[in-house]
Amino acid sequence: MWDLNCSACKQPIDYEELAVELLNLPKVEPRFEAAEVLFVGVERTEIPGAFTSNLSVGPESSQELNGLTLRRVEGGTWGDYLGEAEALSIWLNSVSFGRSRYALVVLDTTSPLSVLAARSPVLRGAPVIAVTANDDSTPMDKSCSYASLSVLATAGCPTLLVTRSYAEALTLYTPREGILRGYGALSHIAGRYTARAEAYSNLFERDKRLGIFVHALSILPTASDRVYRDPAHAVDAAAQIRSVTHSEEEVHSLHLIARAHTRHLRRIEKAYEALRRRFPNLLDSDTTLIESDNGKGLYDIAILYGLRGDPLSPLFRDGYEAVAAKNPQLRLEAAP
Repeated sequence: MWDLNCSACKQPIDYEELAVELLNLPKVEPRFEAAEVLFVGVERTEIPGAFTSNLSVGPESSQELNGLTLRRVEGGTWGDYLGEAEALSIWLNSVSFGRSRYALVVLDTTSPLSVLAARSPVLRGAPVIAVTANDDSTPMDKSCSYASLSVLATAGCPTLLVTRSYAEALTLYTPREGILRGYGALSHIAGRYTARAEAYSNLFERDKRLGIFVHALSILPTASDRVYRDPAHAVDAAAQIRSVTHSEEEVHSLHLIARAHTRHLRRIEKAYEALRRRFPNLLDSDTTLIESDNGKGLYDIAILYGLRGDPLSPLFRDGYEAVAAKNPQLRLEAAP
């Protein structure tokens, strides 16, 4: 039995008016991570402070918050998965990809899913770490890489090129995780991007204003004077091992990101200034210096090279044409 009068003030209770007030639901303000990472053809890795998910193939199609699995096509090539574009878009929208301020795609361009992902309008504009075929890869891998890189270039995605051989040979040491190798190390690099997403985003946007969309990488984590004698030698060592081969003339921008104790930062910066003089066509250069004291004298050096164009696609063109001659459906012009 409802009380018709308030037990405290004895005034009549207007239940009809109160019922209307129940319709005013509290405003929902979801809090999303500042960054999100989609792995395509690469195993998903948890990254602190970021939402991570992956696109893969399996025996059956399924979708979860952290991943979309498409049914495997036996003997499938990149052309066989283009028909899944709607399924990919629906899933990306369902998990609100693009909800975070910063997004990153880690894409194995030799995966048959790579062209599908590269063509997705939901992902368009997101920076991409693109693992590519090597010069000595099979024509099928070169075909897939060529097609993916062509789509990324058309979409205007900032793309960091990493050859498969470079990715597989990566070895990093972190005090927390120990030694990381191969794609585990590459995922750690993705984590470093999300940790400094604002700085990297600003870097890529500034390069885009100069028509620079393709980058290469040199990274030397946890270096020390015990190994490299001094920061000058460390910077020089980092510059010798790049994620793709390119000439000095192709470099149009150069960016240093260094984390070190204050006493090392100035020496690293000075060595970087000397390195800069090697590039005759440089349009822009800057530094991001992060003070950090780990108590062990370790420092991290990363150098990003903004390139005039994609130095890899011309190497993959013959493989692409050889495959397309056998299967005309594996031409971008024939893609639905």
